[in-house]
Amino acid sequence: MIPAPLVVSAREAVIAPLAAAARMFPDLPPTPFDPASLNLSQRDAVLAAAIHQTVLDRWITLEFLLDQFLRQPSRNLEPPLRAVLLSGAAQLLFLSHSAPYAVVDESVELARRLVRPGAAGLVNAVLRRIAELLKARHEGEPWTPDVDALPFDGGWIELSGPCLPDPDTPAKHLSVATSHPPALVKSWLDAFGEETTRGLCLHSLTRPPTIVAVEAGFDLEAHRAAGRALQSHDREGFLLWQDGREALRSFLSEHPARRVQDPTAAAAIA
Repeated sequence: MIPAPLVVSAREAVIAPLAAAARMFPDLPPTPFDPASLNLSQRDAVLAAAIHQTVLDRWITLEFLLDQFLRQPSRNLEPPLRAVLLSGAAQLLFLSHSAPYAVVDESVELARRLVRPGAAGLVNAVLRRIAELLKARHEGEPWTPDVDALPFDGGWIELSGPCLPDPDTPAKHLSVATSHPPALVKSWLDAFGEETTRGLCLHSLTRPPTIVAVEAGFDLEAHRAAGRALQSHDREGFLLWQDGREALRSFLSEHPARRVQDPTAAAAIA
């Protein structure tokens, strides 16, 4: 069997699925993305999955910021161009390990090849402006709503200017800052008030942990001593996995009882 050719890069791999999502937005059904099917390297597969998930999670935020540097709303652009812009903006703002120059340069090339030559200049200009928005990342600090403060899981981003709606209009501000539909935010505000609604919006930005079920008699301390990134869980027989996917595959293969599982799914049905 002839092996499938390698996709050029993680950034190229996400353009087609994100363009498909752009054609449906805002009616987005669950959109699974399997980078393993693209025959990417392990490193690129992880990056592609992160880009794809970040765009879907922060779509409303990203489009609001992109629209500030476009002559027409991004929703009016052709889907592949929207995908390139959303992908680039997601990396520049939310994926801190992505070098800005690399993101902009490759996004420009993708626009030239996958959209049309004339799109390259637009992508270059807009993404450079997006890159300039990032003033500082505040890891581990609580977010306070403001016109220049963008929350993410585990902290907030300080923007270089007042780019977000005024917090005095909480429905619009929370919708844009946390990427929730305005109607949903308004219904939460009406039902629960501003403080609880803010908590609900922030909670949905939190990435769920990877929880693994282990065999009876599993020696947690011995695995920690061997360098395994594991943390105890309050449910017996379960642990929090804190390492990469490749290490997880190796860990699971060592015993047939090990599996990724939510503890609630293992509870007995009364």
